[in-house]
Amino acid sequence: EAERLRADFRIAFQRQDWDEAMTLTRRAAGQVEGEWPNGPLWEAMVHLGAGRVASAREEMERSYTLALALDQPESGVNNFPWFALAHLNLLGDTATAVEYLTRADEHLARRDRVSILRMAWAWADAGRLDFAKSLLAEWEEAISVHDIPRRRMPREWWVARSAIALAEGRAADAAAIAEEAVREPVGWPFDCMFCPDIVLARALDELGRHERAVEHYRTAAEAQYLMGVDRQMDVALLVPARERLAELYEAAGKEDEAAEQYRAIIHQWSGADELLQPRVAAAREGLERLAGR
Repeated sequence: EAERLRADFRIAFQRQDWDEAMTLTRRAAGQVEGEWPNGPLWEAMVHLGAGRVASAREEMERSYTLALALDQPESGVNNFPWFALAHLNLLGDTATAVEYLTRADEHLARRDRVSILRMAWAWADAGRLDFAKSLLAEWEEAISVHDIPRRRMPREWWVARSAIALAEGRAADAAAIAEEAVREPVGWPFDCMFCPDIVLARALDELGRHERAVEHYRTAAEAQYLMGVDRQMDVALLVPARERLAELYEAAGKEDEAAEQYRAIIHQWSGADELLQPRVAAAREGLERLAGR
């Protein structure tokens, strides 16, 4: 029964049926004796996917508190890096992102965790290259990176390196790094499958290679994220990717494709917090603008 509920939750999340996903989350939590730290984490994902940021923050704190009570502090902060990325990408909220990254660093004693790479990525996106490079170096030392074939490196390693290059103004280098991860069969189980496409799209976009950027934004937007960390990363990255796709399609005169992205944003964030509603309104205005042509 528990596995069926998890599978149904993933499917509901993929469809962005937030009410059903929340119902399944609470049903799964009800089958666990005592408090279940993953319960509030699932709820945080649903709230964040729907654009309910304040509720997502509350559930992340509840998950953290439960993990501390169970003497599992690393588990409690393992998801803080993607939450920091969400605040950077969805809200431009560097201060809150830094707070989550700092708290994660206090508890993540194991420096070989993939979470460290997500932290490096987030620090790069926050403009703190000193922290980003330091964490990347720590992870590489902990994992004995020189003894591992490149194809067996996690996708987040490629993403962190690409994000650092992009933050340094080396867009061509960032694109080359991410391109290798996209082109070659690299990664670990339960990596974020589409994350290299996101950083590659951004690098190509910055280089003015918009047609190729669209390909990779589109790959990310259409990712089928039924397993692992993809569901978490998607809620942090999907709407900004769709917004940029809509802009690029509209600029290229591809009105149907632009309208598709605007509709997807409206669907995902129809019940979003007030601070995100201007983005929903902008998507509606985009549809009206296209309809008037």
